Amino acid sequence: MTRHFYTQLIIIMSAVFLLVGCRKELKVSIPKNDSASFSTEKKVTKNPDEKRLQNFIETKMVQKKGIYTNYRNYPPQKEVATGHEMLSESSGLWLEHLARTHQNRKFVDF
Repeated sequence: MTRHFYTQLIIIMSAVFLLVGCRKELKVSIPKNDSASFSTEKKVTKNPDEKRLQNFIETKMVQKKGIYTNYRNYPPQKEVATGHEMLSESSGLWLEHLARTHQNRKFVDF
């Protein structure tokens, strides 16, 4: 292929990128509804075991700085979290639980 072909190709690609970049700006509005209206899951009445589990997690595992990955404090290993380490994945799961169960205040506080 010739140098002339590559020059034309670069000009065409530049024009395409320029046109794509000049699209009209979209306006985004922030919903004013309560966050509970965004969830597709229904509120479910918790059975006693679920309530005890949530109480255990909230009183023994959740801390101001995060959530423990394990209740027991095993000696630390270099490869994996085994004890009272705090991982963002664990915090993410806790936040997802709070969001799905419409515990908005606890979600914001955590």
